[in-house]
Amino acid sequence: MNENLWLTAAECAERIGLTVKALRLYEKRGLINPWRTGKNWRLYGVEELARLNEILALKRLGLSLARITELLAGQATDLDRTLVMQQTQLLSLRSRVEDSLSRINALRQRIAAGEPISINELVSIAKETSMTDQSADAVAWRRYEQARPRTEGEIAPELLDHYLGAYLFDWGSSIAIARREGGLTARVLGQEALDIYPEKEDEFFYRVVAAQLSFRRGPDGRVNGLVLHQNGYEQEAPRIDAGGGGKAGRRPGEPDEKQAAGRQQRSVAAQCDRRTSER
Repeated sequence: MNENLWLTAAECAERIGLTVKALRLYEKRGLINPWRTGKNWRLYGVEELARLNEILALKRLGLSLARITELLAGQATDLDRTLVMQQTQLLSLRSRVEDSLSRINALRQRIAAGEPISINELVSIAKETSMTDQSADAVAWRRYEQARPRTEGEIAPELLDHYLGAYLFDWGSSIAIARREGGLTARVLGQEALDIYPEKEDEFFYRVVAAQLSFRRGPDGRVNGLVLHQNGYEQEAPRIDAGGGGKAGRRPGEPDEKQAAGRQQRSVAAQCDRRTSER
């Protein structure tokens, strides 16, 4: 896009497929800030068009304008993050379309050969071609949310000990939370320990990768698990061992951290990629 290109409100609305009224509403919400001429005319450039693309992508995921405003107002436009979200949606759509076409072609070949087609097969195809698959949108939205910039918050220092220990993912890998000076580290089995930072109580984020950890508490208030948010997916890991004076102890008969470390060494990123390819 020509960075020197400026569009009037009417031109911008026509090209994007919006109304001028919508542009004014987005401006009022603080989502866009068009440049003003000496005569107070609004002009829309690259930054405004990138932000409008971001807004429309989130609207297609079903987010309300209030929620979009909460997410984007005051934040710099991240066009690449938006394009990744849209790419995820389109790739998933292409995969589903190709699969449906393959099944339809197979049924047509059976019909041509005089083979009977069951009611269940016809119902399945009908549902597949008319149903909107929300799972792809959910993955795209989570990937977008996980990639947003995060700011380190303050939590009570004594809370850090609540999270120490080992947690086991359902595919056999584990993650260990340990102390470092002034904070915590997280080490997935077979990987280096990475620093994690609190966004707020029970919610931490990595700075080197677009991933977060949310700690879960049981009815007694003790930490009993965590959720890894990465690659658009959420991976749960129950706590199997409390370390360093943490609030949750290991239940009788559960494996300790050394036992968990002896399981198959697969990284979380690789597991997420594998699950993505299976969809």
